[in-house]
Amino acid sequence: RRFAAPKISVPPGCEIFEPRILEEEEYESETEILHRKKFEYVVLPKDTGMMEIRPELAYFDVDSNRFCSLKAESIRFSVTPGKNYQPPGQIPETTNIQALPQEPDFLEKVATWFHSPIFWGVLALPFLLLGIFVWFKKKKNKPLRAPAPQVKATAPTGVHQAKQRLAEAGRLLQSDDPRKFYDELFRALRGWLSARLGLEPAQLNDSDVSRHLLVRGATPIRTQALLSIWHTCEQAIYGGQAPLEQMETTYHMAEQVLDALEREVR
Repeated sequence: RRFAAPKISVPPGCEIFEPRILEEEEYESETEILHRKKFEYVVLPKDTGMMEIRPELAYFDVDSNRFCSLKAESIRFSVTPGKNYQPPGQIPETTNIQALPQEPDFLEKVATWFHSPIFWGVLALPFLLLGIFVWFKKKKNKPLRAPAPQVKATAPTGVHQAKQRLAEAGRLLQSDDPRKFYDELFRALRGWLSARLGLEPAQLNDSDVSRHLLVRGATPIRTQALLSIWHTCEQAIYGGQAPLEQMETTYHMAEQVLDALEREVR
């Protein structure tokens, strides 16, 4: 089934090109396989006379487990001269005479001058000088502008506001109003989540907050710690459970968690 195209040995006075497959067919029965290919070779003789080519096919013999070759009978043919054929001895030798350069006429000189960058540079120089003169004149007569007003400091960002609320919650540690402390801490957490994660008020719930934190790169333990502080604040505000003794611990835990999330959240 697999074999290379037959190798054709041609005389030195011939040139042979790669073959192309004209036909290919295969038949298979229980006892044998018939595989037929028809190749076409183009041989270009460069001289006249009698010539001879010897086709040879290499294939792998499965019975002997080795490569074998089949050689066909030599093909002899005669090459006769065509109408444009000239024997090698009669081909006139070409002389390597270089033509003397001709002096270009006046029109050619003018055309060459028009294509020269120097010509266009000289032509554009007066316009360039005129443009520079007008620009300097306008600049000289242009009134001085008043100094630009100072840009006012921009309003603090959402994250900055959340940190301000966290600092205010720290100052409320010294007060005797735990509910106010937990309310300020709860607002700081909500503000940070809204600004840092881009969450809407309707998304400030356990499932959305946890999902967004994990997607943005927060570790599960840090996410759980934030939700624990969140639940403590909700119980203090809405459930009436505002333990005074847990205020300082809850505040420091909130500081550590937010600082860590600032580094983790992308």
